[in-house]
Amino acid sequence: MAREVQKITVKDGDNELHLQITPMDAVKAEQWLIRAGLALGGSVTQIQQGDGVQALAKALSTVEYEKVAPLWNELLSCCSLESGGATISLTPETISGKIEFPTTLFLIKAAALKANFGFLGKGGLQNFLTTMRGVLSF
Repeated sequence: MAREVQKITVKDGDNELHLQITPMDAVKAEQWLIRAGLALGGSVTQIQQGDGVQALAKALSTVEYEKVAPLWNELLSCCSLESGGATISLTPETISGKIEFPTTLFLIKAAALKANFGFLGKGGLQNFLTTMRGVLSF
């Protein structure tokens, strides 16, 4: 699967933010998914056959913040903000003061989640979770 850069525009109040999302490489994406599966623990069973990346986001929202914050923040590492001819790689530190609304930050992370794991919506998520259930049951 090619790691094609996706360009998106997100409204942040009256401002339009232009972003680029570069999906993680396979190794980093696998590590992210395994950590997400382990963080979800028993919540993994709430995700059903045919559920897509939205179900993964919803399931992650049920886990203690301290367990999932690194995962959500790591999604920013795939993103860069185009501003005044420059491109700024996003981290929680570099994005501070550049975005007005917290909901905008959530939308950016959700877009990065979809760019990285959108393929899971076609049965891939169920296959991954089935595998993780086996790993988690040892």
